[in-house]
Amino acid sequence: MHRSTKRCTSFIDRVTKARAKNATGLSLGELLVSLGLFAVAILAVLALSISAARGNQKGFDTSVGSVVAVQLVDSLINQLKADEPAGVYDDFWDNDFTVTPYITGSLVNNGTEFQYTILARTVVDSSGTEIGSAVNNNRLKKVDITVNWWDSETQNRQGYGNLKVVNSRLISEAEL
Repeated sequence: MHRSTKRCTSFIDRVTKARAKNATGLSLGELLVSLGLFAVAILAVLALSISAARGNQKGFDTSVGSVVAVQLVDSLINQLKADEPAGVYDDFWDNDFTVTPYITGSLVNNGTEFQYTILARTVVDSSGTEIGSAVNNNRLKKVDITVNWWDSETQNRQGYGNLKVVNSRLISEAEL
């Protein structure tokens, strides 16, 4: 063999060996660690998404209960305005219903049964004096509506129980 050919071959061998020494590849251990970290990150994002969806559903369910509570107050006001059954107006304004509810009952809306309780008490000032008077028909009542329900769609979901909404409203005798 010619001397220059031998020199060229040994030079190529040295360059190839140097490249092999300086090559930056991943070992099996490094690859497994990086895949593990990636899996943990994906699972964290998935758990966060599930939690956000659950919170969104619970917020929707709570808004449904609030709508039912508003409908109940509107129904109560209409009942008081019409004084039906007879005497309901005087009974409401002359008594407080703080322990024994004024009304309890249940209603079904879109396949969901809602149980409700309505409490009412006369509003008083800091000295305990009733605000307004029966003579002027300007008394004020605070009405608390509690609505409980099991949503038929969420009843079998993990983390869901009996849902509850409590709304309050002031009713002025003058508005009736």
